[in-house]
Amino acid sequence: MKNNIHFQESSTSRLHGFLPFRLVVLTLLLLLPHTAHAAPITPFYTQNQSPLALIFGLPAAGAAAILAKGELTGTLAVDIANNFAANAKTGEAILLDGESCRVNLALRYGIAKGVEGG
Repeated sequence: MKNNIHFQESSTSRLHGFLPFRLVVLTLLLLLPHTAHAAPITPFYTQNQSPLALIFGLPAAGAAAILAKGELTGTLAVDIANNFAANAKTGEAILLDGESCRVNLALRYGIAKGVEGG
């Protein structure tokens, strides 16, 4: 003989455990500042990831504004690219097929008024 005993939790007991969480979230939302600041408009940090272009060390497109004296800014970017190129002429052929992962740390520093290094 099998005994099938089912315990059913009441919905009110579940709400009692959820109520303190709601109060904490509501309190945090009321205490946080409500000011939203706009992000500066700068070009999307990207560059040509072709292996034939990377050997020249060209910098990525970035902000055009020159930094003030003593100002420092930096960018850490991880680029993963899949490259494929194929071409054939009479007597020769090239096939480039690969994947590259590149970690780039770019720093810019304002040396003097109108002079920047990086």
